[in-house]
Order: sequence, then C-alpha cells, then structure tokens
Amino acid sequence: MGHRHVWQAVVILLAVVVVLAHAAAAVSPAEMKVAAALAKVRYGDVFSARTALDIVEAKLDQKKLMALIDERWRSVPADVTSPANYQVRCKLSWILGLIKSPEAAERLRGYIAEDSHGIVLASGLHALSQFPLAKENADLARAIKVKLGDRVNEKVSDHGSYGFSIQWTLSQEIECFLAAYDKTENATKPGKVVVEPATFHCLSFQWPIEGDDNRNCAVAVAYRKKAAKEWKDAMPLLRVENRPHLKKGVYVGNILAGSIFNLSPGKTYEIR
Repeated sequence: MGHRHVWQAVVILLAVVVVLAHAAAAVSPAEMKVAAALAKVRYGDVFSARTALDIVEAKLDQKKLMALIDERWRSVPADVTSPANYQVRCKLSWILGLIKSPEAAERLRGYIAEDSHGIVLASGLHALSQFPLAKENADLARAIKVKLGDRVNEKVSDHGSYGFSIQWTLSQEIECFLAAYDKTENATKPGKVVVEPATFHCLSFQWPIEGDDNRNCAVAVAYRKKAAKEWKDAMPLLRVENRPHLKKGVYVGNILAGSIFNLSPGKTYEIR
C-alpha cells in the first residue's frame, strides 16, 4: 500500500472515531429537559409542580435519570448546616418519592444512609414512605435512630411543607414511619372523591380511602375535553400517608390526592 493510501486510511479512521465520540457525547432532549429541571431545584424557591412534572414525565431511562439526580445531589456543598444546601437535598428526596421506581427507592435509601442532617433525614424518610413497605426501609429507619442517639429528639420541623409538622422531631418521624409496619389491613376501601375548586388552568382532587397499610394502591388519571375522542394521561394521584401530619391544625388523613395542569380556561373536561 502506498503512502497516499495509508494517509487516506488514517483520515477515514480518524473521521470514524470523531463520529463515534460525538454520538457518545450526544445528549437526548429528555436528558436536557431533566437536567434543566433539576437545576431549578434551589434554596428559597417554592417547590414547583411543573419542575416535578418535567422530571417525572420525561420518560427517561431510570439509570440515566438516577445519574442526573445523583449529579445534582453531589453538587450540593458539604456544609449541610446551611439552608441553601440541605433544602436542595430535601427537595430532591421528595422528587425521588414522586418517581416511585425501585431504582428511586434504592437511591433514596443510599442518600438517607450516608446523610446526618436531621431535616434531610426526616424529608428522606417521608419520601420513602411513599413507596410500598419493604424490610430494608424499616431496617434503615431503625439504624438512623441508633446512629443519631439523642439527636433524634431534635426538632426538624422548620420546613413543614416537606411533609412533617410544626414542632415535629426526627424521633416522631421515625416512629410514624415504622408504625405502618405494625399494621395488616392491606385491602383498600375507596371513599367519595372530593373535587377541589378549579383554577383557570388546574383541577385538583382528593380521594379518601381506608386500609392500604402496605401502601401499594395506585390511581391512574386521564382527562379529555368534553366530546373529544382521545384521552390524555395526567399524573397519577399521590399516595398520602395515614398518620399524624399536622400543619396549622389540619389532619390530612388516609387519602390520595393530585392535580391536572395546563388546562384551557372556560372548557369542560371529563376525568376518569
């Protein structure tokens, strides 16, 4: 082979390497959407339903999704005594609770096991309570109590919006978390659906239930404009735990709840 052919082969080989490298580095639109949403999870921001929807509805491969969440978690500075840091981890815990996949549960357990901040641990346990009962979850809650010792009696309630009440302690959070493992009424008895007053672009619902102590009931939601043929999927109802959950004196109760967003004002919708 002459020098000319050798150089042609080298050029072709380099071109192939460049193409393969570009393909490997390519980021899908779903990954970009999730990364942008996770970047919005910051201290001081009101937890955005739209942000959570962008992450949960992205239909991204679970391995990639967990990697992006882990990257955001690890980006938080080590000094978790600052609200600017621990609030981000609280919100990321709640997002994992919304995802509800086995991969999300495993990742959440890992974060809880390695953290030591009371509010982050309480938020993590509250998010973990959104998953079906599992022995490793109960074992983790008990291990936290042993690891922290007297610190479990410190108040962790200055961020009640993450699921625990005013004047709540980590010890109480652990006790309520473990209480579900002492019950055996797993059958679900649905009550009457409560439709909240509508806004211009949103409908909200509460569905009281009895039972479901193993926390595995689920309600899929679909909607369409009246007389339309095609149904559209909405976010499933969120399983709210049946336990003391006091905020401004209100007991939330054993319910499922959720909302449908981005509706058109002045239109009539059918929900199923």
